[in-house]
Amino acid sequence: DKRLMFSEDGEAVLSYAVRGASWIALGAPAGTPEACETLAWAFHDAARASGARPVFYEARRRFGDQAAEMGLALHRMSEEAVVPLLGFSLDDPGRAGLWARREAGRRLGLAVEFLPPPRADALVASLRGISDAWLSARGRRERRFATGRFDEAYIRRFPVAVARRGGEYLAFANILTAGRSAAVDLARVRPSAPPDTLEFLLLAVIADLAARGFHEVSLGTAPAAGGSHRRDVDLWRRFDALVHRPVPGIESQRAFLDRFQPSWRPRYLCCRAGRPLTGPLADAAMLIAGSTKGLGTNQSSKG
Repeated sequence: DKRLMFSEDGEAVLSYAVRGASWIALGAPAGTPEACETLAWAFHDAARASGARPVFYEARRRFGDQAAEMGLALHRMSEEAVVPLLGFSLDDPGRAGLWARREAGRRLGLAVEFLPPPRADALVASLRGISDAWLSARGRRERRFATGRFDEAYIRRFPVAVARRGGEYLAFANILTAGRSAAVDLARVRPSAPPDTLEFLLLAVIADLAARGFHEVSLGTAPAAGGSHRRDVDLWRRFDALVHRPVPGIESQRAFLDRFQPSWRPRYLCCRAGRPLTGPLADAAMLIAGSTKGLGTNQSSKG
């Protein structure tokens, strides 16, 4: 669901999508520093030349200086939950609560399997069954662009961790890796699974990655803390509720990720300074949720 733009030397890449009056990049370019800077400008200039506004969605703090040079304002939009893995152990006294939840899951008969690709059709069908059951809950729908979605070709390509009890699969999470960093992109659980099954699964993923020498793992993002102090607070609250709806309640999503004692890292929306946020947020909402219902706008203006 994204296009790719490469630097001329092939040393940097950026993923983006076009919606309404916006070209929206997911984060900032990845690659060598010089190539990333050149590619970000190329994306900016191409968007402006097409009559659209360039937008960088959930960019990291280090992109801030270049964004400012482009005349873009930084709006703190979310925070990424990153768990440091060096020296990680559930036997640490400071993680007694996590250890207790893992042991509770074991007493319930839960176990986790790590399944590298390729995988059989029967397993993919089982994972789809979990995903469909998860999506059937009220208020949930498949998100796109900034979050993982269930796609069989995608699910077949990357390692997957699966929680089971006996012969029944109850939850899964796919795992992306780059160097010594990892990320959980798509995690879903059957509504009928025992409480804390998803937490049990993610704890197993974290422990496995730590044992294999990874330095950190991202568990995803949640709305920024202290959001009530942001400008356009009502607009941001509506956007957060629309985009982060897969886990009921904004506070519950952040509280769930907080259980893993992550380091919270800010992510920013970078768009034209001095212009209303309504247009960029409406276009981003359409890309991710397929709707602007509840955002208070039906169209976006250029700028």
